[in-house]
Amino acid sequence: MHREPNETEIEESGESEDANDQGLMRNIYNFLFAGKAPFWTALATVMMMVFSGLLLNVTKIANQINVESQRASLSATGPSIIKRNSPDGKKLDGLNFSYFWVNSGSTPAKDGKTEFNVYVGSAFPLASTDFSKLPQSQVMQFVTGPKAGMQTLSVPISLGDLDDIANGKKHMFFWGFAVYRDSFPDTPMRVSEFCTDVTSITFSKADHTDPTGDVNFGTPPCEAHNCYDEACPDYDARIR
Repeated sequence: MHREPNETEIEESGESEDANDQGLMRNIYNFLFAGKAPFWTALATVMMMVFSGLLLNVTKIANQINVESQRASLSATGPSIIKRNSPDGKKLDGLNFSYFWVNSGSTPAKDGKTEFNVYVGSAFPLASTDFSKLPQSQVMQFVTGPKAGMQTLSVPISLGDLDDIANGKKHMFFWGFAVYRDSFPDTPMRVSEFCTDVTSITFSKADHTDPTGDVNFGTPPCEAHNCYDEACPDYDARIR
């Protein structure tokens, strides 16, 4: 026969459950904290060290991004072509070639050295080409401001060489490099290299000596010597 518990029994049951809960909480506290202050102090210290390390790493990455976004970065554009006429101006003697180095960064490029040259001969610019063994031109020192540019020294090519290149008897390509420092401390030397092949030369006038005629070029990039900084295979040699 079922009997509902009276009020006294309900109160006693509630008190028993409260006592059990208190005992459980006391056991948890004793297990986690009683006599374990050194452990929790050490754990807090480790967590602070980990957090500090993560914060330092985030700061380092932010600084690197800031440097990369502002540092000097030189790229070559060209070629720039100027006709070289005879003293009386009646005949085309050849062309003068030069390139421009443009600093796309928001800080200066300093302590720089650059070289530009034009190769005319039988060789083609391959991945195995040792550009240090090509005919060398004058190395020019430079400083370039942010968002500024500078022109390389010009190199003359005779009309005879241009005719030989147009007829497939010779080959020509432009190449150069720039080595410089950016404005940030503890950053490596910067290197920019370029190479532009010449696949064809055409004249707009049958008489190639006509100074009013135009000389047109196909100028795709070479398969070698187009690189920046440590990606350049000869980076160590260039910065020396």
